[in-house]
Formats: sequence, C-alpha cells, structure tokens
Amino acid sequence: KLAQLDGQAAKLDNYVAGPKRKWLRGLWEFQQHGQCGAPVSSLFPHIAKHVDSLAIIRSMKAQFPLHARGNVLLHTGRNVGGYPSLGSWVTYGLASENRNLPGYVLLRDAYVPPGGIENFSNGFLPATHQATHLRDEGTPVENLTPADADQRIQRAKLDAILAQDRKLPADGAIEAAIANYEMAYRMQSLVPDLLDLSKETEATKRMYGLDADDKPQRAYALQCLRARRLIEAGVRFVEVTCPNLVGMNGTWDQHDHLKRDHEHNARVTDQAIGALLTDLKQRGLLDETLIVWAGEFGRTPD
Repeated sequence: KLAQLDGQAAKLDNYVAGPKRKWLRGLWEFQQHGQCGAPVSSLFPHIAKHVDSLAIIRSMKAQFPLHARGNVLLHTGRNVGGYPSLGSWVTYGLASENRNLPGYVLLRDAYVPPGGIENFSNGFLPATHQATHLRDEGTPVENLTPADADQRIQRAKLDAILAQDRKLPADGAIEAAIANYEMAYRMQSLVPDLLDLSKETEATKRMYGLDADDKPQRAYALQCLRARRLIEAGVRFVEVTCPNLVGMNGTWDQHDHLKRDHEHNARVTDQAIGALLTDLKQRGLLDETLIVWAGEFGRTPD
C-alpha cells in the first residue's frame, strides 16, 4: 500500500504532522522467514533466522510523542518519574540467583537515553533494586577496585563502618546503603573474572561481531556477550542499551537521512542480537530467558 501511495499527500490525524506530509514507500525489501512466515526487513538478516522464537507485538503505543516520557513509560509503566523500573520490580519480587552479583544490571555506553536514569530507577523500592551500570569503555564499574591491597584491612574498615551505621536509628536508606557496600565488596573478586572475555572462543567473539570494523558495532557486541555471561552467572535482569549514533532524541529517531542511519543502527545491533539468541539457545538458557527488544515509540511512514 505504501508503494502505491509513495509521494502522495498524507492527511494524518496527528497534531505533530505538518500539512505538507507525503507518504513514503518502504526503503527495504521484506521477505517471509521461518515456519511462521513472519515478514522481516532486509535490515535484519541475523534476527530473521530466529523468527520462530519471537513473539512480534505491533499493538503497543506510547501516549505522548515525547521520547523521555515514552522511555519512562516503557521502563516503569508510568508517564511520570518516581516509580520503580521493571528491572527493580523483578529483582524485588524474585531476587538474584547469585548473591555476589546485583540482580539488575544495565549495560550501556556513556550515553543515557531520553528520560535519564529515571528509566533504571528503584523508585520507592530500596536502593538495592536500582540498576548497576556497566560501561563498554574504560572501567566498567567505578570505585570497585579496593584502595587496600590487603583484604584484611579493607574488611576491618567495612566492619568499623558497619558498626557505626548500626548505632544509628533504623532507617531503610541506611540499610540499603549497607547492603550496597556489602554487595560491592563481594563483587570485587567476581566482576573482573565475569567480564574477562579471554575465556570465550574466537568463534564466539566473531559470532557476536567483536571483530567488526565499526566501533559502535564492536561496543554493542561486547555488551551483548557480557549479557549472556551475566545471565549465565545468575543475574536476574539485564538490559543493554543501543549506542547513541545520531543525536539526543534517541539513536533510532531518524528525522532525516533515514536510509543511511537506519542501516547503520541495524548493522550495529542485528548481528549481536542474533548471536545472543543463538548462544543462549545452544546453552539451554533461552528456554528460561525472556528477551524483550523494544523502543519507546515509532514514526508514521510519511
């Protein structure tokens, strides 16, 4: 239908659409894939191999055409801030399967999506249920390396701080802070080993795209491979955000250069997501892992 209407005036019941809008045909070919015959764009050849494992939902929508509010709605189910994100609720209800790792981990680059850290907030739940951020460059987690080489000295300092805290009146914020410090102490030995990719085969690294020429593609591949390792280690809820390629509204929000930028975004994400699905399936983890791939909202084809 869009091919038939291409170039014709588009009269849309949409207050953000101007009077001179025209319909635009699809810029990529769609083909049916898998036993289900789901049509998938040529942008996503790797994900297309997994259509029989996907539930494709097209009925979701945001209530406001604002990226920040759309993201907060996506993460918390509310249009306003101050409420726990889905990751916080999941860890609050189910806890983590590994007491030495946080239950909710966010894998991202330096860019924070529209809506800010409110997307990953614990809201009114204890601070132990907020996301722990792991960056793709530099030190993954700040302030995790102990100042004291001797663990006995560090343990003695923590015990002294704990004793001071216990003298204070009962307070949920203090209890959460204590729990977070204790978690950080336990993470010191486990996180470096968990993020050490030298234990992965070269074939696995290539499957994810860690050898790609494109730097954002390598960064996203790194975070998807880390996601599999975290899931394997018992982390309950893991989120990977796309690297920011084009602007502050969100990397998939192409106001112009639609073909160029969508193709770059797809190249950055398609291979690593396909590899994550393959890897989880090979290890028997896909049966017990729910993967949600989503954005805050889309655009009309005009």
